[in-house]
Amino acid sequence: MYPASSSTRSSDTAPSPLPAVTSMDYFEIIPLPTDNPHKLSDENLHSLASTSTNENVTPIGTPATEVPGGQIIISISTAFNSSSNHGDLPPDIILTSNDHVYFYVHRTRLHAASANNFNNLLTEGATHPHLTTITLQEDSVVLNILLHVIYSLSLRQYSPPLETLLEAIEALKKYGVPLGPHAARAMPLFNELVIKMPVMPMEVYALAAEHDLFDLAAEASSFLLSFPLSTLTDQMAARIGPLYLRRFFSLHVERLRVLQHLLARPPSEHQPTLDCGWTDYQRLKTAWSLACSGIVYDARADLSAERIRTILESLKVPLTCLDCKQSISQRVSEIVMKWSITPRTILRNTDGYRSLLHS
Repeated sequence: MYPASSSTRSSDTAPSPLPAVTSMDYFEIIPLPTDNPHKLSDENLHSLASTSTNENVTPIGTPATEVPGGQIIISISTAFNSSSNHGDLPPDIILTSNDHVYFYVHRTRLHAASANNFNNLLTEGATHPHLTTITLQEDSVVLNILLHVIYSLSLRQYSPPLETLLEAIEALKKYGVPLGPHAARAMPLFNELVIKMPVMPMEVYALAAEHDLFDLAAEASSFLLSFPLSTLTDQMAARIGPLYLRRFFSLHVERLRVLQHLLARPPSEHQPTLDCGWTDYQRLKTAWSLACSGIVYDARADLSAERIRTILESLKVPLTCLDCKQSISQRVSEIVMKWSITPRTILRNTDGYRSLLHS
């Protein structure tokens, strides 16, 4: 269950307390017939929206229940209730989830967001004197996310798991809401997916690839540098598609190419001295080559700059020549600096690697 705080609307005249229940802080209590406690008419709901002066709401997902005395406790969204301020106009539609939570929303917002009249549940240009009630197949948790995305509201207070976000994205597709504008950088859905990336980065990358969301795919790719390419399944590759699959493989391959290029050049040779001459420098080059070969052999795209520094700096330990030690330190610093600026996310093309490969 996601945390959700109840909202209360104050009025000059508070309603009389109902004797049936004395400690219901999170529910709106309405006396209704009990032949079908989960079915409320448009008139009942319109009355609730327009006449209630002390509307209490419940956390998402609490179903309507019957209480002694023939009264009904209905569950109303904390974010989308009759007093929620999401525009100048009052709500004119109530969406009901399959677990009987009521969401007060605006027909114009749904029309504007949807390319298929909200899965053909809305009538173009229709007006109604009372609130229209539409029952959906989604549960309240998914519906809450869907509406937050449509209204561009933050999801942070609910902290939905990635699996639930993916369900909501499928619902967005079902109701004709294009994902691109709502999953753009800095949008609430984008921010929430970024937070969940460390848990299932490949799932987020595949999702972004399916919908050509480059910024989201780039963010996800930074968490996939340690991903073993040989473990990528045919099914996942098909989901990702050829364009983003090439970009993903290029990220891994090009980073390793840059690494090999950086390590190929040994430390600079200094002027011969009585204690260190050409033969000593050849020994240093051999030791450098062996160390670099070991780095490249085990290297992955997520190799840290600090790991490179530790291995190469160790070559100074047996040396007595200060000039050789300084030359190694300078070369290691150059390598670490350039490796640190090597792109860690997918690129639209490989131009970003060319300057490093020709430096």
